Amino acid sequence: SGKTVFDRLESLYWQHGYHGERQFNLFMEGSAGMTRMKALMQKLRTAPPKSLGGIAVKGLRDYLVLSGTQKADMVIIDLAIPGHHVAIRPSGTEPNNCTCSTKPRPR
Repeated sequence: SGKTVFDRLESLYWQHGYHGERQFNLFMEGSAGMTRMKALMQKLRTAPPKSLGGIAVKGLRDYLVLSGTQKADMVIIDLAIPGHHVAIRPSGTEPNNCTCSTKPRPR
């Protein structure tokens, strides 16, 4: 059809929209870092924030206890704006916590 891959992707974005994602890593070295990572995850589970970046928190999904899912050390914080959420998990290979924020982008 003479379209490039970019042209086709652009067409799909206009048709369906897309989500923007950004990843942040918080490095915590050594055994003290591992202790801090575990404490951070525990605090998110027991006392989640009421807001993030000025946006109210609507709910929390804890993949260690969520039924019907594969168990994982990950927490997803759902924000009050539909489609916006933040996923937080410890890295499995490096001494850091990975934080990914996702939000829909308009068409």
